[in-house]
Amino acid sequence: MNDFILYPISIYYYKQNIKKDGSTGYRWDYLRHDGKEQPDLFFTSKKGIKSIYFGKQINKEPRPGAPELCLWWNEKRALEKNGKTFKTNNATGVFIPDIKKPGYGHGQINNNRDSVLIHINESNMMIMVFEKISNAEQLFRQWMTGAVRESVAYNNVMLDTESVHID
Repeated sequence: MNDFILYPISIYYYKQNIKKDGSTGYRWDYLRHDGKEQPDLFFTSKKGIKSIYFGKQINKEPRPGAPELCLWWNEKRALEKNGKTFKTNNATGVFIPDIKKPGYGHGQINNNRDSVLIHINESNMMIMVFEKISNAEQLFRQWMTGAVRESVAYNNVMLDTESVHID
């Protein structure tokens, strides 16, 4: 058992968009979120649908050591990094470091340097946000050893669900 458990400040849930012809693309539609809103994890289409794109970077070969996957928006946003403003549609790069766990990954939101942990299966995606944690790789390792909860702590009350019993 770990002495220190980390809780995300928010968790976002998405379902892969299925087109009318039954095919899927890069779009994942927002279902809901728990905790604090993180506007960098969705865009709103002209039809009012909240979504995020996920997949391999399009028309861009990643540099060595860079993630092959990313989350992105439908249009570029102004971001500030190291005192410089630039425009990008890339919310975060996504690393999938363990080939034995292909649906588990991590990244860092470009706009504010919060870390994210991502779990993806065939048609669902969950993104957990950890505020002001800048080492997403270390956070990922802690997640894989059970030191990260996949739930948001409300009202600063953190219950270990394994120790709660109702008679």
